[in-house]
Amino acid sequence: MSISLKDDRGNDLWVSHPDPAIDISVVRLDGQWLRDQALQSAFFANDSHAADTAKMKEVGLSIGDGVFVLGFPMGLTGTAQRSYVIVRRGSIARISDVLEGASKTYLIDALVFPGNSGGPVISAPNAMAIEGTKSQDRAYLIGVVMGYLPYTDVAFSRQTGQARMVSQENSGLAEVIPVDYVNETIEFARRQEAARAGQPPKK
Repeated sequence: MSISLKDDRGNDLWVSHPDPAIDISVVRLDGQWLRDQALQSAFFANDSHAADTAKMKEVGLSIGDGVFVLGFPMGLTGTAQRSYVIVRRGSIARISDVLEGASKTYLIDALVFPGNSGGPVISAPNAMAIEGTKSQDRAYLIGVVMGYLPYTDVAFSRQTGQARMVSQENSGLAEVIPVDYVNETIEFARRQEAARAGQPPKK
């Protein structure tokens, strides 16, 4: 099925984060309509299934901890009747800068491809932990994939010294946007809806 991103007047139905540097957009879905169409749906409850940066600090997430990346890389969607998500395994590669408020994204060591962008990143429970770190007893939604970091290789002409060819490859590292910015975008969309309706935003 497809979701319309424009209303009858051609206005956008999706809302982006007010900071253009944060690549997050949201669109409202009608859960009852999905059920009426006999479509299955599931969601992450923000108060029990998601971990923003404060929660990640509290539970002690750190580099090396495992993650699952969900998505539909390269358009692989399973059978014609159902779209089965693909799950890949990775690990947190760098996160301290996000936890300290010095960056808006963090890095995971996981191969992602077109079709993974916007997909959820889930922390992996693990009873074992490296000395000085905490074990993880449950899974949390800890962000969404922004995209992979490319590795750029430049070939130079021996005769002129000028660049002749530039190629890019997937480095195996991917940027992840923390849940904080997803929540901010949802709240921003609610405020816009409330302003259009002349009502206070819903909590």
